[in-house]
Amino acid sequence: MALKKNKPYQKIDHTFSISWLMASIVVVMCLSAVGLIFNHWQSAIRNGRSHIETIQEIQNQQVLRLIDGQLELITTTISTVSNLLEADGQLINNEPAVRQILLTLMLNSPQMATLSLADENNNYFSIFRPENSDQVMYARANDQGEMLSGLLSSWDNNGQGLEKNFNFFANQRPWFIQAISEPGISWTPVYTYHASAASAIGASKSIDLFGDQKAVIAADYLLNGLEELLVDVAGRQEAVLLMLDHQKTIIADNVAIEDSPRMKLLNNLEADMPGIRKWLDEESTQPHQIGDLLLSKQVINQQGSNHYWLINATSQAQMLAEIYQQALRIMWVSLLILLLTILIFKFLARLLISPIIQLVSVSKKISQGDWDGVVPASRIKEINNLSVAYEFMSQEVKTNLTNLAFEVAKRTERLQQLNDELNHSIVTDHLTQIGNRRFFNQKMDLHFNNNEDLHLAIIDIDYFKKFNDRFGHLVGDQALIEVSTRIRDCMSSEDIDCARIGGEEFAVIFRGRDRRGFADRLLQMQRFVRTNPISIVGFECPETLSISIGLASRVPGEADWSETYGRADQALYQAKDNGRNCMVLG
Repeated sequence: MALKKNKPYQKIDHTFSISWLMASIVVVMCLSAVGLIFNHWQSAIRNGRSHIETIQEIQNQQVLRLIDGQLELITTTISTVSNLLEADGQLINNEPAVRQILLTLMLNSPQMATLSLADENNNYFSIFRPENSDQVMYARANDQGEMLSGLLSSWDNNGQGLEKNFNFFANQRPWFIQAISEPGISWTPVYTYHASAASAIGASKSIDLFGDQKAVIAADYLLNGLEELLVDVAGRQEAVLLMLDHQKTIIADNVAIEDSPRMKLLNNLEADMPGIRKWLDEESTQPHQIGDLLLSKQVINQQGSNHYWLINATSQAQMLAEIYQQALRIMWVSLLILLLTILIFKFLARLLISPIIQLVSVSKKISQGDWDGVVPASRIKEINNLSVAYEFMSQEVKTNLTNLAFEVAKRTERLQQLNDELNHSIVTDHLTQIGNRRFFNQKMDLHFNNNEDLHLAIIDIDYFKKFNDRFGHLVGDQALIEVSTRIRDCMSSEDIDCARIGGEEFAVIFRGRDRRGFADRLLQMQRFVRTNPISIVGFECPETLSISIGLASRVPGEADWSETYGRADQALYQAKDNGRNCMVLG
């Protein structure tokens, strides 16, 4: 049955730490909270400005409707007189009738300040409300401004009231005379009526009578307390409403108390009046910004050049304060959420991340051979199961490694034994169990490289070929073993190495300076071989063998041992020539 092949480990180049992941989540939440606060702030500012602009538009329209009501009364009054005069072209020459018409209209309109009529001949008829009185007064003047007749109120029988107010007629009369040349209804700017210091507005209309004769009708109406009107419209809103005339001069405002917040706003506006006047001349209807003040403008009475403006200025400080409080609340909520997130992160770190980090630490120790680490336990089932499995696996690995180490040590020992045997076999002669030619070469190289004092003896068994031919190779091998054993036993020493260098030839290497002592031992070994016959299996009488020896010493300055070997070999041949069983010094 074929074994299932495991999938190879897939290395991931880019990894990340769960701690960094959790920290990244916290950072993202912080940035999200900051973005939420910023977006809320921007949105709240936009909504707040839009809300302020909406309130300003409502207030402006309220003021506009009230003033338009007054203008409508003026238009109605002028139209009434115009219709009467156009119906009866001779009516303007009937002073009692004109006076009665003006008086009736004046009495029926408590808000009317003046009602005047002038003909083409500059005859001037006027009924008005005198200063410090709720009564009315009538006067007629000629083209020279001279008073021709007058009707005093019941409280002024001596004519002082008429004379006292004559200057008012002289100031107003040229305006009526000029209006005779202007077609349609012409409006005056808002002005302060002399009688009550109240604001008033007037209009005039030129009409055609019989023939080419023309006349002008003029009416002025009180605006019924313009400042009180602005105060009522503003209500509790900390807004400043300003009415400006055609010269862009403030004629009314809703600031009633000098130390009120509105007074501070008014002072800021008055300080920046040049910029406000420039803004009024612009055609754009976009709001104007002064500090934290948001200004809107409304043009009133757009007929002719005598129009005026209503300015609504609202402070954004309160709105910004409310937005700040909302942002502050969101910030605290965000901080609370962030704090809870950090606490949850710490809890998860202790519950989840900490055991994993400890498990990684134990793994590193195990990889370094330290098995004393304790695998952490966890309250989380999955991580605890992982820890148990890891503990079981580590114990299994430890047991397997111990067994493997024992087996490796055992096999290493056996391998070393075999290696030693191999090394011994490489340098050992298989027959005689002493060193072979390789062993001899290695020893000679070593001693020469170490520049040691060295003496070399070459030994050869005498007449061994004849012995071998007589008794055979097996007996010859037995004789070689016996001779090599005697050589080894006789020359056994730490500073002497023995080797079979070929056939019946042996070599003995002595490291030291005592050449004479080495030579004496060689002679003793030669006598021992000669005097102790070799027992041959199958032969009753033992055979006696002898050996010849050639001895040479290393000469100082020799770089290669072959020279020493050559001299020893020559000495051996000399011993052979000398009759064998002797030793020659080379």
